[in-house]
Amino acid sequence: MADTRVPTTKPVTMDSDTADTDFEKSLTFLLSTLGSRIALIAEQTLRQTLDLSYMEWRVIQIVGTEKCTRPNRIIAVTGVNKANVSRAITALEQRGLLLRTHLEFHARNTELQLTRSGKVVYQKGNSLRRKAETPLLAGLSDNERNVLGNALRRIMRNVDGIRGTPGKHTS
Repeated sequence: MADTRVPTTKPVTMDSDTADTDFEKSLTFLLSTLGSRIALIAEQTLRQTLDLSYMEWRVIQIVGTEKCTRPNRIIAVTGVNKANVSRAITALEQRGLLLRTHLEFHARNTELQLTRSGKVVYQKGNSLRRKAETPLLAGLSDNERNVLGNALRRIMRNVDGIRGTPGKHTS
């Protein structure tokens, strides 16, 4: 089996001569790989415990946090294409976890809210998320966690600026 650990001894720099060829120094590689690994763990855990896909959980998480939102907001925050978000919304609606209300002034515009069952799943999922984050952040001080969170939000704003599709990422 391949060793999937990323060495911790190499400094991450963007101006190094080897930054383009040494993946261990590439911040974008590290972030992308970390995101993929976390998504795989989350997908397995969500399937086993809540019978949800990762995308379905992301919809529940955003709608639960914002109480009422629209599909375009979910697309903007997650950066996921419209078709994947739409499939997740439909699946959650069919399972009775999400209520989709078509707005009178524009039939294609909808608002999303969690049902009572959806709110229970949201609470359980947040409990799972908190438990999962503990080992991920082990060894980091509260200050390091705050610095990391702020840096990641700034990077997300930068990405949103490049893509031209701003989400809501505040420091």
